[in-house]
Amino acid sequence: MDAMFPHSRQRLSNVSQLTTLGVSRAHIREWLEAGVVLRIRRGVYADRPLPARGTYLLSSGLLDLGYLAEVRAVMLGLSDTTVVAGRTAALLWGFDLAVEPTEVEVAAAPGGSRKRVGVTLFQLAKRPQKLVRPRALDPIRVLDAIATVLHCALTLPVNEAVVIADSAMRKRTVTRRQLADAVRMQHGKPHYRRLRKVLEWSDEKSGSVLESLFRVLVLEAGLARPSSQVTFKGVGRVDFCWKGLRLIVECDGRVWHDPDDARHADRRRDNKLVLQSWRVLRYTWADVVHDPDRVIAELRAALEGWMAAA
Repeated sequence: MDAMFPHSRQRLSNVSQLTTLGVSRAHIREWLEAGVVLRIRRGVYADRPLPARGTYLLSSGLLDLGYLAEVRAVMLGLSDTTVVAGRTAALLWGFDLAVEPTEVEVAAAPGGSRKRVGVTLFQLAKRPQKLVRPRALDPIRVLDAIATVLHCALTLPVNEAVVIADSAMRKRTVTRRQLADAVRMQHGKPHYRRLRKVLEWSDEKSGSVLESLFRVLVLEAGLARPSSQVTFKGVGRVDFCWKGLRLIVECDGRVWHDPDDARHADRRRDNKLVLQSWRVLRYTWADVVHDPDRVIAELRAALEGWMAAA
């Protein structure tokens, strides 16, 4: 997890830390007037402005420096009963997201913290027992990996939660057995069915965020669940396959399928599969996310049409 945190030389401190070092509030006011320090948030100070956020908060496994500094600043201004949670916790763990957070998402036991600007606050029934304190310049209190997946399952749309669960397993941060055990412990509680759905719809074989979103789209439409990452001799692995219906779906992410050489390889693969009597459909992020009704209509026609012909 330490690899998720790029190094930064910025110094962030809260009033409590400065007081411990013998710095009085009068000194802080003098430093502010002299421009020696800057007030970043209520009760949080730094020697320079926070770096600006990048375009993406997680890229090549590294967390954006600007967002990391923002998280650290937020946590310095909140009570010790508050932990990083939700999408922000998922980012700290290096999990892929379908939707990145616009604010810093935290959770606290009742009465632990109040809503602050730039912070999304969730309420926990009780103070979490397991916390992780990553070795960054300052410790960051964050839900452990399994608790992060469960919290996202309870607070996010199902498709986003499945994306995070898939990523957590894909990166081998958690196992399916660990998630299943954690969900089982919630049996009998009001939110158990939702957790169970996220677990059942997740897949440790998922290769990308787009594949996770496509699977949830299929299941929400009530269509038969396809097999994932099936290997064909002489062709390689395909993203999804309905074996009995001779249908294959490939989810084309921009990074891997946009270059010309990749598109040529895709066409050659498709031709080999068609010659083996397979039907192949391809969908992009724009298709799955922005035109889901068309995708489902095409899938339904392909699946039902084959059954009718058989």
